[in-house]
Amino acid sequence: EYFTCLDADSFVHKDALRNMMARFEAEPDLALLTPVMKVYKPKTWLQKFQRLEYMSAMLIIKLMGYIECNYVAPGPFSTYKTAYIKKIGGFDTNSLVEDQEIAYRLQERHYKIRQCSDALVYTVAPNNLKDLQKQRNRWYKGTLLTLFNYKKILFNKKYGDFGFFQMPFTLVSYFLAGLLMLSFGWFFLKPTIEKIHQLILIRFDILPYLQNMRLSINILDFDIGAGLIMYLLFAGAMILMVKSARMTQDKVSQDGKIHLIPYFMIYFIILSFIAIRVCVEVIVGKKQKW
Repeated sequence: EYFTCLDADSFVHKDALRNMMARFEAEPDLALLTPVMKVYKPKTWLQKFQRLEYMSAMLIIKLMGYIECNYVAPGPFSTYKTAYIKKIGGFDTNSLVEDQEIAYRLQERHYKIRQCSDALVYTVAPNNLKDLQKQRNRWYKGTLLTLFNYKKILFNKKYGDFGFFQMPFTLVSYFLAGLLMLSFGWFFLKPTIEKIHQLILIRFDILPYLQNMRLSINILDFDIGAGLIMYLLFAGAMILMVKSARMTQDKVSQDGKIHLIPYFMIYFIILSFIAIRVCVEVIVGKKQKW
C-alpha cells in the first residue's frame, strides 16, 4: 500500500516510519509524505553550513505545504502511497532529479504532498567543495530542466499557488544568484583588485601610508538606508533560523555562533557561483549524467 526510498548516505530515526504511517491514517488522501532532513554530525565548516541550510529548508518546505506548493520529495525516506504513483507511471528514470520531477507530476495531477515534521532523517553532507559542486550542479540543473518540462504550469491558474508562486520563485532564485554574484564582484572583488594594483604600483611600500594614516569616523558618512536594509535582512534571517531550529529539534548555535558569519557572507556566494555555472551549461547544451 505504501513504499519508501532511502539513499545510501542516509538513515532514519527509529520512530520515523511509525510517525509517517500515523499521518497517512489521519489524512488518507495524501499521496506523498516527506521527512525532516538533518545533516548527520557535521565536522567540516562546509558541512556545518549545510546543517544551517537544511534547517531553513525544512521549515520552508513545511510552510509550502499549507499552500499546496511542495515541490520536491527528498530521496531519503520520502514515503509514497503506491496507488497514486502507479497512476502517474512511476519515477522518470531520465530525470537528473527524479525526486523533484515526481513531485511536479503529483502537483500536476493535484495530488496532496505534505511534510511529516516528526519523521527525522539524517544524511551525511558533502565535506568538500568538489563533492558539493557535483551534488548541487545536478540539483540545480535538474531543477531548471524540470521547470522547462512543466512550463505549462507556470502562471496557470488551474494550478493555484504552485503555478503563480512556487515555480516563479524557483525561477527567480537563479536571477538572484546572478545578482548576488554581480554585487560580490562590484562591491568586493573590484575594490580588492584596485587595492592590489595600487600596492603593486608602490611595490608594496605601505610604511609611509601607515605613518600618515588618520582614523576619522563620521556618522554622516554611513549609508543609513543601506544599513537599515542589511539589519532587517539579517534579523529576518535569524528569525527564520530560530524557527527552523525549533521545528527540526536543533540549535542554531550548535556548532558555535562564529559559523553564522561565513554562512551568510560566503556560503551563498559559493552556491550562487554553482547556479550561474549551471545556467551557462544549460544554455550551451552541456550533457550531464545522473
